[in-house]
Amino acid sequence: MSAEPAVERWAYAGLRVLSGKRVHAWVSDAGHGEELLYTLTGTYAVGEVYEARVTRTDDRVTLHGAPTYAGHGRVDTDLAARWHAEDTAARTRLASAPMERAAARRSELDDLLEPLRVISAQLPTRADRTALIAYVLAELSYPAPGHRVRGSR
Repeated sequence: MSAEPAVERWAYAGLRVLSGKRVHAWVSDAGHGEELLYTLTGTYAVGEVYEARVTRTDDRVTLHGAPTYAGHGRVDTDLAARWHAEDTAARTRLASAPMERAAARRSELDDLLEPLRVISAQLPTRADRTALIAYVLAELSYPAPGHRVRGSR
């Protein structure tokens, strides 16, 4: 027999990053209890108190649906400010992650191009450098038979 969900007052503490993923942080007991993390959709106001339908077992808090705003007040201003800072940090981390991945790819490509830059710098004429570029492009476009492209099967 499963227990009926109980309605609790939870405060929204903003976004957090867990294993590179966006999660919503909620603090039970209207902001004075434990921080609980859930993957939800929706927009919530940091520091506001919501009603959450939950079932509690020994080691688990199951949220049924999404918390709903019911006008039950706000948490202390200092606590809300701290949560806003954590929320902003999480949003920044989430927004910068794709840029960091792109920068890492560019860095890897730069490392791979460095030997070609050295060779190119040693060539005496622009025509020789153009020929090197044409050769590299042809090899990338149509690898010689028997040559495996890195990462392909």
